[in-house]
Amino acid sequence: MTDKTEQNPEEETKNKDVAPATESGETEKPSESVEDSEGEKGSPLQQAVKEIVEPFKGLAHTSRSLWGLYISYVLEGMAYFGILTIFGKYLSENVGLSDIHAGWIYSFFTGGITLSMLFLGGVADKIGIRKALLFSLGLMFFGRLSFAVSGTFFPSGGGFASMMFLFIGLGMLLVVIGYGMYQPASYSGVKQFTNEKNAPMAFAMIYGLMNLGAFFSGVLSPIVRNSWNITSVYWVYAGSSVLAFLCVLMVMTARAVRRDTVTDISAKKPEATEDGKMAEKETQASLFTPIFIGSAAIAVIAMGFTIYLIFTAQPGPVDKPLDEYASNLGKISGLLKEMDPKDPEAKPVTEEDFVKISVEMQKIGDRIVAPEVLPEGARADAVAYELVRFIVKEESSFAGGLWSMMSQLRTPVAMDTEESRAVRTQLRALGVAYMSAAYRLVGKFNADVLTRIALQQKLPAEDSIPVPDAIRASIMEMTDVSQSEMFLKLARLTRDIGMESTRLLGPGSLSIQHVLDLEGRLLEETARKVGGGSASGAVAGLLVQRFYSIGIFLIKEVSPVLVSQPQDKTLALNETVLGMYLGNQIGFAFQMKEAGTSAIDVPFVTSLKLFGMRYGGPLGAVIFFTVLLIVLLLRKRPDHPFHNGKFVFFIFILIPVQTLFAHNWLTLPYYIDRAFGGTPVGQNFELFSNFNPILIFFLTPFVAALTVKVAVYKMMMWGTLVMAVPTFLLALPPSPALLLLYILLMTIGEAMWQPRFLQWVAQIAPEGKTGAYMGIAQFPWFLTKVLTGFYSGYFLSKYCPLVGPQNTEMLWFIYGMMALVTPIALIAASRWMSKGMMKART
Repeated sequence: MTDKTEQNPEEETKNKDVAPATESGETEKPSESVEDSEGEKGSPLQQAVKEIVEPFKGLAHTSRSLWGLYISYVLEGMAYFGILTIFGKYLSENVGLSDIHAGWIYSFFTGGITLSMLFLGGVADKIGIRKALLFSLGLMFFGRLSFAVSGTFFPSGGGFASMMFLFIGLGMLLVVIGYGMYQPASYSGVKQFTNEKNAPMAFAMIYGLMNLGAFFSGVLSPIVRNSWNITSVYWVYAGSSVLAFLCVLMVMTARAVRRDTVTDISAKKPEATEDGKMAEKETQASLFTPIFIGSAAIAVIAMGFTIYLIFTAQPGPVDKPLDEYASNLGKISGLLKEMDPKDPEAKPVTEEDFVKISVEMQKIGDRIVAPEVLPEGARADAVAYELVRFIVKEESSFAGGLWSMMSQLRTPVAMDTEESRAVRTQLRALGVAYMSAAYRLVGKFNADVLTRIALQQKLPAEDSIPVPDAIRASIMEMTDVSQSEMFLKLARLTRDIGMESTRLLGPGSLSIQHVLDLEGRLLEETARKVGGGSASGAVAGLLVQRFYSIGIFLIKEVSPVLVSQPQDKTLALNETVLGMYLGNQIGFAFQMKEAGTSAIDVPFVTSLKLFGMRYGGPLGAVIFFTVLLIVLLLRKRPDHPFHNGKFVFFIFILIPVQTLFAHNWLTLPYYIDRAFGGTPVGQNFELFSNFNPILIFFLTPFVAALTVKVAVYKMMMWGTLVMAVPTFLLALPPSPALLLLYILLMTIGEAMWQPRFLQWVAQIAPEGKTGAYMGIAQFPWFLTKVLTGFYSGYFLSKYCPLVGPQNTEMLWFIYGMMALVTPIALIAASRWMSKGMMKART
């Protein structure tokens, strides 16, 4: 790579008529006569308008291939950012992962995409833009199809060990590989189809169009999700991948690509000289020496062994019994299904079938005990294990008693009547009561919190969940006493509403009373375990999950059924409710497994020691040989940009401000959904999360036109500052006005620096290495995604939990301080960086 500050004599002769660059990197124009200059430029106002309009004129002459790339990029932006916006909610609420674990998955997913760019960014240079785009879009279609299959055919969740998560993992792998080729290929395509004059606007346009697609996802996603379910959104995005594939196939034809190519970016073979030898300047030492291959093999094997150790780690103390428990709940669901008379192997269900499962579950419950052998210094919370055992045993008794309900399992109950609506009102209010109890366990509860819960869980057309005065009074009363008294009062309220539902709807609704009786017994047992004190951390955590799960079951699952309108206006309510409840409990089994693990308090030093004993060896090998590979790579590639300390500083110092990009999907959707719950803002969190993309679409071309002559480094300094500072607006109490102002100002900052950075990287790349350079420049972005994903879930659970008191002001203050590191460092290093910055190739 040749830097303009280090030209050889031949290059100096070639450029002798070119004015020298200024300190900021601008090239001074040759002097002109005053009359000519004024005649061309006109008034200052005319010149300002011309600077804005001229770049847009080039869009009218955009080639067919570039338009094909643009359209596919809009569709791909819609799918990519649309999935990122809902992915955390899907992992937490559908798959059954905690906020922390969902953050980890986000981290692996988005970080994996960026890491794959580092290795696959050069594919387009080798096989051509069109082939790389088609292959990558095909992979991403099958990946998103796998996401859709996960929720369609395996909707019951179950955490990491479920089939649902297996298909999500497969989908993530395919998207990671596909997107690792797609984005570098797209930016390489922009360089291939443009020249130096129109490249700035083209890079700004593709960046803006990606964001336009993201905005479309924010409009489309809530419509599809609220009309059907969250899984339907994945089917829509799989369809958009098909459209993007067809767009590249039919618009970017091979003939059009050949015709529209302006800059050849392909990786060419070294040309031979007259004596048959390869040109010396193109010859590079072979990278794949025995030591390089051996180091790569050891690193891959060590990484594979680390992953193996992770997936074969010793299960939690109650994992195996609870897996068997969940399996038996699934068998009960099978017994409740109506027998197919056409199936010759179908057997009538007998009382013995239920008794057999009940006895098996009793035995499983007996195996749930606190572990006797613990790590050094660790302590186990015996009460948490006793509570889990009680739940399993109560569920076994519940299963054994279901035979008595079989005669009324399919008794029709009239829906959407005055009685069913009355029961619905009471069940929804009871759901609010359970959520109120969850809040009480983790923090202060008052009338404002109750109102907020009712707002968060309401339907879009409602002002709030109606809570009858008597139930409201009971809620306020039970949350103002000791925890054990609260459990007993909630148990009485639960049983009363269960009996009232049977009185109003008849024996066809007995399932509701049976379920609520079970929850009442659990509450009474909890009161006995807690006594006059407070629930311990592990017990409180388990109860919070239980109460929130039951609240969702009552409000979101059972209540809508009571006002549904089936064809014959009746419904087999017992069968429907039992099916829902068993599915709910299968998902809750995963939460109990987590409780069994968290009930063991292990000192930090001991945890670190255990981690090192298990993973230290293979992880150490991965780190050592990865560093060795990088050293070998740099030794064999003297023109690699990582040899330039200023280039390395320039791309890595962007990590702090880039965390705000990651928070656009790791934190912002959660924040809007939870801090503005129940309001139009919270109900349409996808739309508000994606205001940034639509603003980027409109702002980026104008900012690019206005600042095309401003040095890249200056744009980076002030752009990152404008992007970071507005974060402190969210450090004030949640306000829709402040949220929108933050998004606007942060977006202006992003439009100032991000497209110019991407353009700069593409233009400094040597011939045939554009895709590879785009991948290299994304490596710090990979680190950003990984690091942000590892801590964002913790901060969410601490400062913006789904249930409990929130302190979002501190959350955003911390993130704002992090982001400020980038502009401060860039400003401090401006004098050093202004000398010897790598310049765009002409």
